[in-house]
Amino acid sequence: MPRHCAVGASALHYWPGVWSMIACGLLSDPDIWDATYGIEFSGRTTKVEDLTLDDFSGIFYGGNGMQLAYQLLSVVVITLYGLA
Repeated sequence: MPRHCAVGASALHYWPGVWSMIACGLLSDPDIWDATYGIEFSGRTTKVEDLTLDDFSGIFYGGNGMQLAYQLLSVVVITLYGLA
Protein backbone atom coordinates (compact mmCIF):
# COMPACT_ATOMS: atom_id res chain seq x y z
CA MET A 1 0.00 0.00 0.00
CA PRO A 2 1.49 3.41 -0.94
CA ARG A 3 2.21 5.92 1.79
CA HIS A 4 0.85 9.02 0.13
CA CYS A 5 -2.09 11.18 0.96
CA ALA A 6 -5.00 10.66 -1.40
CA VAL A 7 -6.40 14.15 -0.94
CA GLY A 8 -3.15 16.11 -1.03
CA ALA A 9 -3.32 17.24 2.57
CA SER A 10 0.41 16.82 3.08
CA ALA A 11 1.16 19.42 0.40
CA LEU A 12 -1.56 21.64 1.80
CA HIS A 13 -0.03 21.60 5.28
CA TYR A 14 3.69 21.36 4.49
CA TRP A 15 4.29 24.68 2.73
CA PRO A 16 2.33 26.87 5.16
CA GLY A 17 4.18 25.11 7.97
CA VAL A 18 7.54 25.81 6.35
CA TRP A 19 6.63 29.45 5.82
CA SER A 20 5.46 29.85 9.41
CA MET A 21 8.73 28.44 10.73
CA ILE A 22 10.83 30.69 8.48
CA ALA A 23 8.66 33.69 9.36
CA CYS A 24 9.47 33.16 13.05
CA GLY A 25 13.15 33.48 12.22
CA LEU A 26 12.51 36.64 10.24
CA LEU A 27 9.85 38.42 12.27
CA SER A 28 10.37 37.51 15.94
CA ASP A 29 9.92 40.71 17.92
CA PRO A 30 12.44 40.93 20.79
CA ASP A 31 10.10 42.91 23.03
CA ILE A 32 7.34 40.31 22.77
CA TRP A 33 9.86 37.47 23.18
CA ASP A 34 11.30 39.03 26.34
CA ALA A 35 7.86 39.79 27.80
CA THR A 36 6.62 36.28 27.11
CA TYR A 37 9.62 34.06 27.84
CA GLY A 38 12.48 36.21 29.04
CA ILE A 39 15.95 35.07 28.09
CA GLU A 40 16.33 32.81 31.11
CA PHE A 41 14.44 29.60 30.57
CA SER A 42 15.33 25.98 31.13
CA GLY A 43 16.48 23.67 28.38
CA ARG A 44 19.30 25.83 27.04
CA THR A 45 22.74 24.29 26.79
CA THR A 46 24.61 27.60 26.76
CA LYS A 47 25.21 29.81 29.75
CA VAL A 48 22.52 32.39 30.38
CA GLU A 49 25.17 35.11 30.64
CA ASP A 50 26.12 34.45 27.01
CA LEU A 51 22.57 34.94 25.69
CA THR A 52 21.09 38.20 24.50
CA LEU A 53 17.78 39.10 22.95
CA ASP A 54 19.59 39.22 19.60
CA ASP A 55 19.84 35.43 19.79
CA PHE A 56 16.05 35.14 19.80
CA SER A 57 15.13 38.08 17.59
CA GLY A 58 14.18 37.86 13.94
CA ILE A 59 16.44 39.16 11.21
CA PHE A 60 14.11 42.10 10.52
CA TYR A 61 14.24 43.10 14.20
CA GLY A 62 18.01 43.20 14.46
CA GLY A 63 18.63 39.58 15.34
CA ASN A 64 21.95 37.89 14.70
CA GLY A 65 20.47 34.99 12.74
CA MET A 66 20.49 32.37 15.48
CA GLN A 67 16.69 32.13 15.61
CA LEU A 68 16.49 31.81 11.82
CA ALA A 69 19.15 29.08 11.90
CA TYR A 70 17.17 27.13 14.49
CA GLN A 71 14.02 27.48 12.43
CA LEU A 72 15.72 26.34 9.21
CA LEU A 73 17.29 23.38 11.02
CA SER A 74 13.82 22.43 12.27
CA VAL A 75 12.44 22.57 8.72
CA VAL A 76 15.20 20.23 7.54
CA VAL A 77 14.63 17.77 10.39
CA ILE A 78 10.85 17.72 9.93
CA THR A 79 11.26 17.29 6.16
CA LEU A 80 13.68 14.40 6.56
CA TYR A 81 11.42 12.77 9.15
CA GLY A 82 8.44 13.11 6.82
CA LEU A 83 10.32 11.60 3.90
CA ALA A 84 11.61 8.65 5.92
